Amino acid sequence: MFVYPSELAETVRGKWTKLRPPFAFNPEPIPDREVLSHILEVAYHASFLTEENRRLRFRIGLCSQAEIDRQARPTREGDAVRFRKIAFAEPRPLSVREILRLAPAMDPVTGLICADHHTARTVSPEIWGLVDTGSSWWDFTHGESGRGSPPPDCLTKQVTNG
Repeated sequence: MFVYPSELAETVRGKWTKLRPPFAFNPEPIPDREVLSHILEVAYHASFLTEENRRLRFRIGLCSQAEIDRQARPTREGDAVRFRKIAFAEPRPLSVREILRLAPAMDPVTGLICADHHTARTVSPEIWGLVDTGSSWWDFTHGESGRGSPPPDCLTKQVTNG
C-alpha cells in the first residue's frame, strides 16, 4: 500500500502499553499493528497534500461512537456536555482521499475526525463522523485559561503542517 517505517506502529504500541498513572487513562485498547499502521500511513501521506495551496492540518481520533457518547456526558450535574459529535449516515473509509475531503472543513484545534476499527462492515478503520471538542483544552494547555475540558480519551494522530 504505502512505503512507511513498519516498526513505527510497534513502537507506538509499546509506549502505549507502558503508560502509568498519572498519565494513564481508560480509552479503548490500542488496535493491532495492522490497524495502527494504516492510521499512521494515511495521516503521513495526507500530510503532504495541499488544498488551495494550504497544507492539510487535522486530527484523527480512533474511538467508537459509543465511547464518544460515554465520554461526552457531563461529569457533574449542571456541567455542559464536553463535546459534540456529528455522525455520518454512512461510514467512509479511512483513506488519504477522505482526509483530503474532510480536513479543510475542520479546525484542527477544535475538530476531530473520528474513525473506528470495530465495525461489522470491514476490518479496516472507517470514519464514522466528526467531533467538536471546543477550544477549552487548547486554551488551557496554552496558558490562555485556568482550566479546560480535556478532549476524548482515545488514540489521536495530529498533523499540524504549517
